[in-house]
Amino acid sequence: MVIQFTLTVAGIIFSLIILLSLAVILLALKLRRKRFELFIWERLPEIMSPSLALEERFKAIFGLIEKVIKTDNAYVYLLESQRKKLIQRASKRGLPSEEEEADRIFEDSREEEEASIQLPRAMERLEKDDLPTLVTQGTAKFFSLPIISSKGLEGVIRFGPIFSKHMRCLRRNESLLSSLSTPFSLIIEEGLVLSKVREEVTELGALSQIEKVMMEGTLKLDTFLELLLGVAISSCEADGGLILADQLKVKKKYIQKGIPPLIMERIKDITSLEEELKDLSFIAQPFQGGIVVLIREKEKSPFLENSKKLLGLFAKQIELAFKRADSSQAMLNDYLDTLRFFVETMDTQDPFTVEHSKNIAQLADLIAHEMNLSDDEIEGIEIAAFLHDIGMSGIAEEIFKKPGKFTEYEYETMKNHAQIGACLVEPIKQPIDIAPIIRGHHERYDGWGYPDGLRGKNIPLGARIVALADTFNAKIEKRAYREPLSLEEAIKRIEDASGAQFDPEVVEAFLVGIKKTRHFLPRQEA
Repeated sequence: MVIQFTLTVAGIIFSLIILLSLAVILLALKLRRKRFELFIWERLPEIMSPSLALEERFKAIFGLIEKVIKTDNAYVYLLESQRKKLIQRASKRGLPSEEEEADRIFEDSREEEEASIQLPRAMERLEKDDLPTLVTQGTAKFFSLPIISSKGLEGVIRFGPIFSKHMRCLRRNESLLSSLSTPFSLIIEEGLVLSKVREEVTELGALSQIEKVMMEGTLKLDTFLELLLGVAISSCEADGGLILADQLKVKKKYIQKGIPPLIMERIKDITSLEEELKDLSFIAQPFQGGIVVLIREKEKSPFLENSKKLLGLFAKQIELAFKRADSSQAMLNDYLDTLRFFVETMDTQDPFTVEHSKNIAQLADLIAHEMNLSDDEIEGIEIAAFLHDIGMSGIAEEIFKKPGKFTEYEYETMKNHAQIGACLVEPIKQPIDIAPIIRGHHERYDGWGYPDGLRGKNIPLGARIVALADTFNAKIEKRAYREPLSLEEAIKRIEDASGAQFDPEVVEAFLVGIKKTRHFLPRQEA
């Protein structure tokens, strides 16, 4: 009897030990899982750097997916311009070469890893429900994550093929994969915006850069034409070139690079060009006011048709250079007006931010006056203050318009607006260079700001002024999620942050100026 009781108790204890061990194992597995998920999420901010190109973002996303589930391949499909087909933009294995028809489209293909697909029924469901799903393509299954923007479905991240050996891992990680859909979408959307800017700059190439210099007003027309001719020679792989003008706007009758002096001495006008260049291979393109010519030594291959088309584009730029030689400031004003209009439009989209940029500009102007800055510095700081948030145009609308506190991911995304804004205003060098002001308007005097962590006087003075104006205005403006501070409390908080967040000299100028006028101050009753 005693033995039976002892065995029963021992059995119960053994069972409890087994259950406890299982519980410990399950808890350990759960903690391990949480650590793994945290590891994945900690990698996301690394993919958000503005310096990371779109293709690098795709590779980083593929890398994270592979850490969750290992499949043979992964793809990114994006909607083409008419939003009817999904075109493959990236593959873990790399896109096919041109010979392999990288952009070919298939609508009901049996091949598993081709470049493009028609939007299938599953995609319609995906757009509606915003859920990851397992789809069948040809004879294989792929797991599909939606890429969603404020406009709706923009594409999918597809990985597979998914075989039976993957199903257990997929079921275990489906929740994690689902949660990654939103940050992946934001990372790709931001990358597309930056990629579009880079493509435009690349397409224009050095032309764009030279135009910006011309816009700055720091180059005479002759110098500008010399630079432009140099770019044309390089782009068309020529040995030399010539711009011959029949107007008096250029001090010299011609601009040339790489043409033998003896030939140049004999060129009197446009009519003598063909005769003097007969021993060279050349292409010419007339424009209103003159002609541009590129040359090669005859033993080299002749100019291709593409070079002739490219020279036509350069000729148009040269013609425009003549036309706008006396109107660079007007161009700058037009660009500024466009940026100002864009900022005003952004401000009026929210009743709580109407005249937001105007108020900050007025306050920055007030501080700059109190600091006895030059007229050019004051004007430039006022312009920078008005345009300080122009970089928000490159941030997803659902983030920068979000009422309330940002998540860590959203905050990291928002921080990019300072760099984006600096890029947009880079051409504006008159009356002063305002790009460093906009880039640095979220820097802190103690070095804990962003994007560059500058400290003290290393932060441009204009940025130190705009930083204070922006912060003070934020404290006295009403928001949907909070009431404004009283003027006295807002001023006190600025004083308290002197030497930490703000430059003490800027704070002192602000305190003096604030006593003189309150005309820009808040619509607290709004």
